[in-house]
Amino acid sequence: MVIHNYTLSNLSKEDIEKFKSIFDYNEVRSSSSPSIERHYIRVYEFRYWDEESIREYDSKVEQLNLVLENHYIKIDEYDNYEMEYDRDRSYPASFTFSIISK
Repeated sequence: MVIHNYTLSNLSKEDIEKFKSIFDYNEVRSSSSPSIERHYIRVYEFRYWDEESIREYDSKVEQLNLVLENHYIKIDEYDNYEMEYDRDRSYPASFTFSIISK
């Protein structure tokens, strides 16, 4: 998994390690938002979110929130796999989240 410390800049090193222990994914990326620092994780194990996968990821976030010291994670949205109209690019399923101070 590639987690750049600057991407999760408001988490301590210890909390980043806790994050890594729960989310076993290839990338965490930043997402632009005018008012809050947001991030997303690409999910390659499926293309479309269903009720079961959403529950699974909600549960993982709940686990993480129990161990984070000064912040909590809030899932903002789940995005399904998407292919651009000209089939030039595709985007894997992902979820967007915010890191909020407790």
